[in-house]
Amino acid sequence: MVTYRSLRTGDGILADDTLVPENTDLAAWNDYLAFVDGEGTPDPAPQLAIELERAGAVEEVSAQAAEERLKTLPGGSNLTHWHLRAREAELANVDGTPTAIEYPLLAAEVGRTGVDIAAVATVVVAEIDTVKAAWAAIETVRLTANDSVNSQADVAGIDAALAAIVWP
Repeated sequence: MVTYRSLRTGDGILADDTLVPENTDLAAWNDYLAFVDGEGTPDPAPQLAIELERAGAVEEVSAQAAEERLKTLPGGSNLTHWHLRAREAELANVDGTPTAIEYPLLAAEVGRTGVDIAAVATVVVAEIDTVKAAWAAIETVRLTANDSVNSQADVAGIDAALAAIVWP
C-alpha cells in the first residue's frame, strides 16, 4: 500500500489535495514545482516543462522510426507476416527438401517470387539483408536524434533537433 503526503508540509493534505507518494523527495519535487497562486496549485517549472518536452520528443522520434521501418518491408507486408516469412526463409535455406507443409508462406509465393520454395527462400533471405541494412540506418538516425533532443536546453532547441531529422 502506498501512503501519500502533501507536497509542501508533509501532513498529507493540501488545500487542493495535491499528494505525492510517501517516499518522494520533497526537496527535489519542489525544485520542479512553483506555487504561484497562493493556493497550492502546482505550475510546472521551466525544468519540468523541458523534461516533458524531451520525453515527448523522444517518443515522437521512436514513432517516426517505427513508421520508417514499416516502409522498408517488401511489398508493404505487415511486420508480423514479414517476420514469419523471414523465419521460414532462414529455415528453408538450410533444409535440403523444403515442403509446402513446412513452409506455407514461402509456398504461397512459388511461381511469383521463385520457381520453388528453395528459390523463394533465397529471394527472401536477400530481402532480409536489405531490410536489416535499412533498419540499421534508421536506428542510427533514431539514436542520434534522441541524443540531440536530450542535449537541448530549451523547447526551441528540441524543436530544431526534431526538424533536423533526415530519415534514410
